[in-house]
Amino acid sequence: MLPKHYRLAGHRIPTLIRSGKRVSNHLVSLVYQPTCLPAGRQPTTITVIVPVRLSKKAVERNRTRRLLREAIHQHLAHLEHGYEVIVMARKILKDEKLTDILSDTTESLQNAGLLK
Repeated sequence: MLPKHYRLAGHRIPTLIRSGKRVSNHLVSLVYQPTCLPAGRQPTTITVIVPVRLSKKAVERNRTRRLLREAIHQHLAHLEHGYEVIVMARKILKDEKLTDILSDTTESLQNAGLLK
């Protein structure tokens, strides 16, 4: 689980999905936008979404969610401040290795300009 000050509030998700910029990759899709507050004052907030359409099995969705959270957790110290980010799985990651997920997540964050 992400530390509390890095978690995106649930009521912000629909707005962010409607109006945010998107960056997609093989395993991960990012939706992001700058926050309303000044950039230097608030850390980037993140949430991970694994849609039911990817798998009906909660076990597979939860494992995918845990793997994506771990990949994001490794980048928390290197994220730019002042953004809201949704990390969406594009496929179930039960057969993927963490190193592949990390590289894909890193590439997506770099393409979005969210890494320092």
